[in-house]
Amino acid sequence: MSPAAQAQRDFQFYAGHPLLTAEGYAIGTLCVLDQVPRAFRPAEQDFLKQLATLAMRLLDLHLLLAKTATPAPDLLAGMETRLVFSAQRLATLTALAQRATAPAAAAYQLEIDQERQLIGSDLDFTITRAFTQLAEAV
Repeated sequence: MSPAAQAQRDFQFYAGHPLLTAEGYAIGTLCVLDQVPRAFRPAEQDFLKQLATLAMRLLDLHLLLAKTATPAPDLLAGMETRLVFSAQRLATLTALAQRATAPAAAAYQLEIDQERQLIGSDLDFTITRAFTQLAEAV
């Protein structure tokens, strides 16, 4: 069996949130899998819900872009740049939290939670701005 196929079978942790259309239809699930069992804190649950909402907004944006003749590579590139930077910052904070002793680890975890909120807010603003720019271009 391939390592990829084996990895799909051996997860010990699952968390998911439905991807809902504006009409309330579930079209899938945004999920997190891990091979290590772990607790899923309320702040992480909130972030997963926020990411699922943002994923649907991005899908809506892509659908709108497909229907219009307006090229928008700058909009999407800007979002990608923000995502890459945010993922790097989260990885750094996570690595620091894993190496730290208890009091410092808790402080890093608080920073990680705050960074997640900032990422969600920034992406939400960027998506809203993209919709606004597309509406003005039409």
